Amino acid sequence: MCKLILSAALLCSVLSGCNDAKTSVLEEKPPPTVMLLSEMGFEYENTYINSLFRGVLRFYGESMENQKRRGVLYDVYESGQGTDAMKNALIKISEEGAWDLIIAGAGFFEAVKYAAPKFPRQKYALADEGDIRLENVRQYLSAEQEGSYMVGAAAALKSIEDGVKNPEFGFIGGINSAVIARFENGFVKGVHSILPASNVRVFYANSWISPDAAYAEARKWYSSGVFAVYTAAGGTGIGAIKSAKEERLAGKNVWVIGVDTDQYDEGLYMPNASAVYTSMIKRVDEAAYDAINSVYSGSFHSSDKILQNLANKGVGYTLTNPELSENVREQLEKIEKEIGLVQ
Repeated sequence: MCKLILSAALLCSVLSGCNDAKTSVLEEKPPPTVMLLSEMGFEYENTYINSLFRGVLRFYGESMENQKRRGVLYDVYESGQGTDAMKNALIKISEEGAWDLIIAGAGFFEAVKYAAPKFPRQKYALADEGDIRLENVRQYLSAEQEGSYMVGAAAALKSIEDGVKNPEFGFIGGINSAVIARFENGFVKGVHSILPASNVRVFYANSWISPDAAYAEARKWYSSGVFAVYTAAGGTGIGAIKSAKEERLAGKNVWVIGVDTDQYDEGLYMPNASAVYTSMIKRVDEAAYDAINSVYSGSFHSSDKILQNLANKGVGYTLTNPELSENVREQLEKIEKEIGLVQ
């Protein structure tokens, strides 16, 4: 197994406030050019691929609202769903030879494994599961199960606080994979750490861009006694948020849990009232920023996988919603301190 580390640049960015959206490391020398590959769903705000893109933007001192150098220094390419489509897209971009670094996220492991040996001079950054021992691939892993455990515990604690009898919970995944399984398993273990006998329903939409499927499933679950639904499904998960907003607007005590970024604003159904109780944070923006900076600084290497976890703030959970009481927050702090015991 490769050793797991957190790079100094990433540690600085996460822990010491270096992650201002307008911060850029650019000085005098020419910056690297970067292509970000997305499977699908880039149009949905505050999702996994958007988080990666924010890391790219921050390196260049730009933002979602200000993308002046897109198409020149950086860009985004959507491959379409499926391994073959992703392989073909990566080969196409690699053959162009126009980008110093190609960043690929979840789902692109097989594509990078296939393409990288064919283009040994092309640098790749991969934020996905798997073991690629190639000099031109810099790999980032996230402990999704740790952040998911925390939001599972938070949902269970909220159900107890609200006096809900025999609460059920739900998990909606996009496309089943080792990565999404970590989200699911962590959430289930987090719920069961508080309520061992509770039922957790599971549904996979087999898509990152099917919000209608998540909406229908969540609506069905909420109608039959599910208290909180957690999604790890990209744009698909927006449907579950929509359903929770409607239920809460109608006066029903149900919740949805966001993923990857703080989705509190997506859950607003009234001013200052959001259906998103908390969100599991996965700081892949830090991975993107670190990968580009490694090319810029000349420190790009592939000898280690870089791990993002609770301890180094690479994953976490949000406290944005005021419905998250002080009592629940204190209990979550205690759980987080013991998270090293979670497998």
